[in-house]
Order: sequence, then C-alpha cells, then structure tokens
Amino acid sequence: MNTQELIETAQARSDQINSDDLINTHVDVTIKAVQRGPTKEQALQIALEETEKFYRPSKTFRRALIGCFGDEPANWIGKRLRLIRNPDTMFGGLKVGGIEVSHASIEAPVVFMLSTKRGKKSAVSIDVI
Repeated sequence: MNTQELIETAQARSDQINSDDLINTHVDVTIKAVQRGPTKEQALQIALEETEKFYRPSKTFRRALIGCFGDEPANWIGKRLRLIRNPDTMFGGLKVGGIEVSHASIEAPVVFMLSTKRGKKSAVSIDVI
C-alpha cells in the first residue's frame, strides 16, 4: 500500500470534497464546470478536472471567487484553485473544520473583507497559484 491508497481508505463516501479529506494536506484543482448545487444551502457546486467529487464553496468563498474571476461562470472554466482545510471553521457553534481557497489562478494576491458571520467581517486572502 502506498500513501495515496492509505489516504483513500479514510475518505468519506460523498459526492463532494469534505474538510476531513484535507487533513494534513491540500489539493490543487482545475475548474471544469460551474453548476447550481443540490440544495439551497449548497447553492453552487464546482466540477473539477482531477476528481469526480464537487467543491461546494461556502457563501464567503463564493463571494471571494466572484471577486477573483468575475460573475460570468463561463470565465471560471480552466481556472486553478488550491483547496485547504481550516480547522477553525465554525458551524452550529462548534469547530468542525471547513474548506477554503488559499490560492487561485489570479494575477496578484487579493484580500477581501467579507461577511463571515452575522454582523462580522473578516479578511479573506487568496494568493497566486
């Protein structure tokens, strides 16, 4: 068994990339398609070249990706992202971990001040991949 095979044995059975899939690692992906997500809470899903799993960004990272690539979904095709796990991401008052975009195929690093909680804004930084 090699490292990749070991990691695959621990991955969740799901149609989306989960934060637990990115413990102690990151993944670089290429956007293949931008689609409507399966639920109101997951309103956007991004199909990826490298995997059958979707990336379903949070509302904060949907806003950041619009800031990076514009509001025309066709312009996102072929763009690259680095997805990382943030262990401090909160959901329902608990630290559950979440997926964030740390790098993207953009010309220069960007910082967005975006709503991350009701009434609270935080800096979201995305570097050049």
